[in-house]
Amino acid sequence: MSKPRNIFIKTLINNSKSQVLDIAFSEWVFSDVICSDNSDFSPKCHLCGATIYNQNLLLVNVKTMKELLIGSECAKRFKSSTKDKLSLDRILSENQLRRKLIDQYQLICNQGNPDRDLFKSFRKNLFVYLKSKNKVHLVRTIEGAVKILTEILDKNVYTNKEIKRINLIISEPRKALAIHVMTPRIQTKKVDKYGIVISH
Repeated sequence: MSKPRNIFIKTLINNSKSQVLDIAFSEWVFSDVICSDNSDFSPKCHLCGATIYNQNLLLVNVKTMKELLIGSECAKRFKSSTKDKLSLDRILSENQLRRKLIDQYQLICNQGNPDRDLFKSFRKNLFVYLKSKNKVHLVRTIEGAVKILTEILDKNVYTNKEIKRINLIISEPRKALAIHVMTPRIQTKKVDKYGIVISH
C-alpha cells in the first residue's frame, strides 16, 4: 500500500497522543459503522477528505478518546493485525445484520398479518444480534422491548402492540406472531454514489 497522503498523516497525528506515525496508528480501534441514513453520518472522510457515499467507519483513539469517521479506503490502513481485521469484520457483520433486521421488521409491519417464514427469520436474526451484543435480556421486559424498538430497529413511533410482540418474540413466538400490527413504512433518505438523495 502506498504512503498515506500528508493530510491523512497530519490529521492522524493531531488526533493521537503519539507524534510517531506507527505508534499513532496503534492507538486507534474500530468502534462502529455509521450508515448514510444516520444523522451522525459524515459525507467526507475525516482523515483524507474523500467523499463517502454509503457508510462511515468510526475510529476511536484509546489514548485520547477522540473519534474519527472514515471511509473504507482509509480503514484498510488500520487493518495491520488479524485482531483488528476480525474486529472490523465483526462490526461490519453486526451492522449488516442490524440493517437486515430493520428491513425485515418494516416489511412485517407492512404486512399486518406477517408471513410466517419472514417472522421466523426475523426472530432468529434478532436473537443472533441480541446475543452478539449480550442484550438477550432486553426481550424479557417492557422497557427492554422499547429499547429494541428504538435503539436497534430505529423506531421513533411505535404502538403498545409492537412492544408486546417484541416482548414475546423469543419466549412465546406463536403469541407474538398472532399480534397484528400495521404501521406505515417510514421512508429514509439515502444518498446514491453520485451524491443525489434518493428515497429508500
